Amino acid sequence: MTSMTKNTGNDGSGPPGIDKNPTGIRGLDEVLNGGVPKGAMTLLSGGPGTGKTMLGLEFLVSVAMAGQHGILLTFEETELALKNYAAGFGWNLAELESQGLLAVVSARIQPEAVLSGDFDLRGVIGILREKTGSMKAEQVLIDAPDSFLRLLGDISKERAELNLLHEWLREAGMTALMTVKSRTDQTSSAQDALNSRRARENLQRLRKTFPRVQFDVEVIDIDKAPQTALDQGIFVNPALQVLEPAPGILIYGDLSDLSALAAMFSKGDAP
Repeated sequence: MTSMTKNTGNDGSGPPGIDKNPTGIRGLDEVLNGGVPKGAMTLLSGGPGTGKTMLGLEFLVSVAMAGQHGILLTFEETELALKNYAAGFGWNLAELESQGLLAVVSARIQPEAVLSGDFDLRGVIGILREKTGSMKAEQVLIDAPDSFLRLLGDISKERAELNLLHEWLREAGMTALMTVKSRTDQTSSAQDALNSRRARENLQRLRKTFPRVQFDVEVIDIDKAPQTALDQGIFVNPALQVLEPAPGILIYGDLSDLSALAAMFSKGDAP
């Protein structure tokens, strides 16, 4: 049975009544005043190679060796890779699996897979629900869901899916660790904004509408190349600069009003 401690803060003045689940990691439980919150999610955020996965894995191994059941769900690594990493620390994941103390599940998208349209985490939640019920698991490590959800191409959709997963974990009463890469380690890009994506999509529609018009497109990301944008007088995102025929003109917006562009492009579409 899991031992409980109360979080009263280092000086005894912290908020009382928070049940903790010891991680079994030397020094960490002392820093966390007893462990991670029981029945809640703890986020492990950091740059690549900072040990997020290994910390979470050590937590699962520690509780498994104490007789508790856990699930490792990874969106980035293969099962074999994780087992090899663990072996380097002296942890035999296959043995823990054979004892029914640990389940390793890889939800990594195969490189050869073809993506078409939106997707969500409901299937993954269904797998977690089945594993949790069959194993009576109370702990779970969710490794790198952001690497999976980034394929959605929309930060608001990423957050919605993470909230869906978080809600299920909370309702199931799972003690969860989730590893994600720090947003500060990811490059924020103007060309990733919704209007910029729409502009690129509408530009492709223009190509199809006026197939005889030959033109090249250079994407200038204001966030990444501010001086280039400044030199070319681009201050609004998104913007399309038509360089020929001279004199060049700037078109602002996501190019959704095709009628406003038809006259200009139709001149070059004449036989």
